[in-house]
Amino acid sequence: MSLIAEYRLSSPRLPLMESLATVPELTLHVEHEHAENPREPTLFVWAEGDDFETFEAAVDDDRSVASLSVLERLDDRRLYRIQISARAEVVLYPTGIEVGASQLSVSATHEGLDVRQRFPDHDALRRYSEQCRKREVSFTLRRVYGLDPDAPVSDRTYGLSQKQCEALRLAVATGYFDVPRDVDLGDLAAELGVSSQSVSERLRRGTATLVRRTLPADGEEYSLDEW
Repeated sequence: MSLIAEYRLSSPRLPLMESLATVPELTLHVEHEHAENPREPTLFVWAEGDDFETFEAAVDDDRSVASLSVLERLDDRRLYRIQISARAEVVLYPTGIEVGASQLSVSATHEGLDVRQRFPDHDALRRYSEQCRKREVSFTLRRVYGLDPDAPVSDRTYGLSQKQCEALRLAVATGYFDVPRDVDLGDLAAELGVSSQSVSERLRRGTATLVRRTLPADGEEYSLDEW
């Protein structure tokens, strides 16, 4: 069953971390990544900030980088072609290939990498996270989604009761959550054949459950055992 994971990687051993430490306000967004040698991938990266010169100077002394070329220069961002060096301590590109993962987005700051990646199944995600930790890279899982649409309903409702599912689906379909609303609680209650109070409770409790199951609290780390 394919799934998408959003997670944070943190370690000074990751490529470019040494350079990013010199410019805390700079953010890198990976546009594309490829490699003939998986240990030495080539990155096409948009940099956003206001001190590109300091970053570029730091890259010259960064052993994790073989070369950097400036492809585009704009007022508030630059596009770089960055070749990762064979001297980089930790390169996770081969691990992603090994587990069959597909990278969707990556951004990096001096604090680490924020990654969104598709994995073929839960086991692949677990193996990837284990390899990160073996390499002394902190792996913090933020969110997992993209469950198999053919899975049993009980596996796709995030702990909602049948009545909560019914109320939430009706509310979305009829425009209760639209701005402005197309229907009110009385309309939903009449459709479901229950009181307005009952509908209100189902919507509130269902929404709270969805938030708890899909959005981690600040600083919270998901456990892979939950999936």
